[in-house]
Amino acid sequence: MSFLSWRGVLNRDYKKWMLKQTDDLVNAVERYAREQSGRPIIHLNSWQADKEKLARKRQEQAGIKSGLIGAWSCLESCWSYRALQGGRRPAARRRCKSKVKVRRHRYLHLLLSTFTFWKDALAK
Repeated sequence: MSFLSWRGVLNRDYKKWMLKQTDDLVNAVERYAREQSGRPIIHLNSWQADKEKLARKRQEQAGIKSGLIGAWSCLESCWSYRALQGGRRPAARRRCKSKVKVRRHRYLHLLLSTFTFWKDALAK
């Protein structure tokens, strides 16, 4: 049994189901960011921005000892997959086509008392 069959998702409903899952996840991340940090997700103009440096600066300014430091988003390229259907043979009916696209990524920076920034851990 495939994951989609287990969830009761038919092929014809896949796109609608997937878009709803994406919207639910994005809304949950945005709600969590507002509730935990009191700030919305901040959009960055470039994927090259040093998100860890921004998180360190926010942590120092706000005196955050643990929990959510902040949330950022930016446009980045990534692999995207499209579900295709068609063909008469069973093997040709379902397949995925991959393509590099630009999508919005969201980053949550959390400070946990037992962990540290990954760059600090590598320096040790």
